[in-house]
Amino acid sequence: SVGGRVKLYLSPTIARQEKHVISHVARDAAETMQSLHTSLFVFKPTAQVSDVIIQANATELVEFNDSVSLTCSASGSSPTFHWLNGSSDIIVSERVHLSAYSRTLTISPVLRSDQKPIYCSVTNIISSNTSRPITFNVSLTVSPPGPIFTSGTSLTLSCSAQSSPPAQFQWALNDTLLSQRGDKLLVTNIKASQSGNYTCWAHKNRTLRYHLSEPSMITVLGKNLDG
Repeated sequence: SVGGRVKLYLSPTIARQEKHVISHVARDAAETMQSLHTSLFVFKPTAQVSDVIIQANATELVEFNDSVSLTCSASGSSPTFHWLNGSSDIIVSERVHLSAYSRTLTISPVLRSDQKPIYCSVTNIISSNTSRPITFNVSLTVSPPGPIFTSGTSLTLSCSAQSSPPAQFQWALNDTLLSQRGDKLLVTNIKASQSGNYTCWAHKNRTLRYHLSEPSMITVLGKNLDG
């Protein structure tokens, strides 16, 4: 201690560590011993973010049918991952998902509007770096698999059967019975997770025999990445 100030020297061995708790005992004006503690963080040059790379499981995709997963990797300590579609932030939605810590971006299903360059930006406390852009080709399906709805809209299906006495109706999605009953199925504020094959089950209470309709394939799309 010199003139009330404390000088601290770190040996090369100590400087290679990342965190230190330093204790110092000092005497104040009342001659009382005071114990002081502080934390010192040492950041190494190798902790800077570098080598940011995106890897995709596929780059040739079919609209409405295919999904794509993009994984971002980088060198550096304690990285934080951030995704961009062109110059816009990528926002999580029913169609767009991020893994824990945002290292993996999944788009399901892909749309032609997703063909903008996608970047991965990585930062930590002392630096930042951005990947080269990755693009993929999304081709249009020749025949869409069935009616296509936008997330948030309403779906109405009707079912009829010639029967005396009148038949009772129940609905199923992907072979799982739904709670709705009756000859009409109304789904409001439909979600992408409600895509699939809808079927109508007609039965008579007297005979307990079921008749199954042909499936109706419904596709529900979420919002665009940049929408």
